[in-house]
Amino acid sequence: MAQLEKRPAPFSIVAQLCRSLEETTKRNEKIRLISEVLRKIKPEDVACVTLFLAGKAFPEADPRVLEISYSTLSAAGRTMSQALLTGNTESLTIAEIFGTLEKLAEVKGAGSKEKRLTLLGSLLNRTTPLETEYLSRMLLGEMRIGVVEGVLLDAIAEASGVSRQLVRRAHMLHGDIGDVAKMAMTDGTAALENIGLRLFVPVKPMLAEMAEDIPQVLSEHKDGSSFEYKFDGARIQIHRKKGHVRIFSRRLTDVTDSIPEMVDYAKTKVNASEFLIEGEVVALGERGKPVPFQDLMRRFRRVHGIQDMVERIPLRLYLFDILQSEGKTLIDQPYTERWEILASLVPTESLAPRVVTRDHERLLSWCSWQEVVQDQAG
Repeated sequence: MAQLEKRPAPFSIVAQLCRSLEETTKRNEKIRLISEVLRKIKPEDVACVTLFLAGKAFPEADPRVLEISYSTLSAAGRTMSQALLTGNTESLTIAEIFGTLEKLAEVKGAGSKEKRLTLLGSLLNRTTPLETEYLSRMLLGEMRIGVVEGVLLDAIAEASGVSRQLVRRAHMLHGDIGDVAKMAMTDGTAALENIGLRLFVPVKPMLAEMAEDIPQVLSEHKDGSSFEYKFDGARIQIHRKKGHVRIFSRRLTDVTDSIPEMVDYAKTKVNASEFLIEGEVVALGERGKPVPFQDLMRRFRRVHGIQDMVERIPLRLYLFDILQSEGKTLIDQPYTERWEILASLVPTESLAPRVVTRDHERLLSWCSWQEVVQDQAG
């Protein structure tokens, strides 16, 4: 188990880490740099540092937002000279930053602009130029340090000694990369093994792997590979337990209220009272022809006049996976078994069109046939 220091982590360590990460293009070097820092700091700071490197103020499924723009940062920055008057030279810690970010997310209503500037100024007045640069990048969602999610997960695995596969699985089910890092560093393998699928907690999409060509894909599975169309739609996961339904987007945002017809589908078209199913929704226009993705996003962002949008931009659901059914987690079941369960619970027309084959020619023939079907439907 990694030994963690008891003192709070100064933000200067994080800022310097960001600079070092930005200066190297080598994946393994990035993993080494991150893992070294994670081993040095205390558990409470592990979560904050990991979230910061991911460029996030809060976990993905957390609905809180900061609403900070370039102009807000610039205005707050103009008060930085006050630090010379107050004489506050105490080193800023990563915990203090995240504590202030939580306060920022709570600012609402009259006078919110001034309150936001005051809170931001309290941070910026205590940061060095290097710290200011990376704090500003994180607040604006523009880290640009070359740390993708996979690098961060591999660094957590290296720092904690937990297997890479288990770290990725725990993150997929838990959704909070900071908390996963903290659990891995404090309680190791046992803690991550206890993380399971929970209804109404969104599951992160599995990380895909690239293939060079179709023959490579066909050679991977002796019983055949499943091929589906890439829909110009939005991925959703539908959670239901009895009469309660919640729907989440690919980014783990709760979109339940924006797509009420999908809630109705979950309650009336699925032959189960408890489940987690995944699919893609496509927006339809005249004669049932798919419309651009941008029009679909108008449905997802809508908070008023929802029923009008339901009529103007109807949705079509294509389901492709089921991860839980009637209290049983299916995520570790073979894909073929999950598909059979899904097909037994939903109408056939709701299933995503697919072909399972090891034959290249059959795959090409299926693709050509599907194109003809789509042309006739359009």
